Parts: sequence; structure tokens; C-alpha cells
Amino acid sequence: MQQQRSTFLREGIEVYAISPDPPDLLSRFACRFGIEYPLLSDVDSAVIDAFGIRNTNIPENHDWYGVPYPGMYLVDESGVVFDKHFVSNHTVRESAHSTLQRFAVGIRPPGAGPRLRTGLR
Repeated sequence: MQQQRSTFLREGIEVYAISPDPPDLLSRFACRFGIEYPLLSDVDSAVIDAFGIRNTNIPENHDWYGVPYPGMYLVDESGVVFDKHFVSNHTVRESAHSTLQRFAVGIRPPGAGPRLRTGLR
């Protein structure tokens, strides 16, 4: 996601990530891998569960239990979610370009979310 962040920022979209890891671990992870966007800690997965995105493919006794499915919400300036895309396979990720391209062809509801340019490179 760090590699794609600049693509989102050019379109006026900020990137955040949520994890059940504690803040100190997320901070070390961000430093080690050069992550510049906010990593939000949800130690008990309460927010992850409230949004219904806990990865149920991971058993309770696994180290990764409590992580969300890979995916994203796009939220407009008013805090309204205007797009949601999650996948059950952690090895699959939608690129920034394909996400933004969906909006360039008019999938984005009129008046919702940031104004995106068409003709993305």
C-alpha cells in the first residue's frame, strides 16, 4: 500500500490501515518498512468486527487471528463511505490504479467522494 499511496494522494485520497497489533509493534513495523500512512491499532479487533471485516479464514489459535480481510473503504470528506472492496484471499490486492479507474468510468455515485480525474496513467 505504501507504494500505491502516492497514486491515492494525487487523487485527494488519504490511506490508513487497521490491525489488531498493538501500537508499539505497528510503530516498529512502520519504521522497518518505511510506512508513512497511519497504522491504526485495534488490539481487541472491536472495530474490525464492527465493520464485519474479520478474516474468518484464520483460526483462533493462529498468530494472525483477528486480522481483517485485505481491502479498502473509500470515505468522502464528510466521512461517508462511498466504496468498499474486500477479498478473502490475503494474497490478492486491488491496485490503486484499478480502484481509481473504476471511478474514472463513472462507478462513483454523483457528488460522492473526492473528485477524481479521468484518463489515469
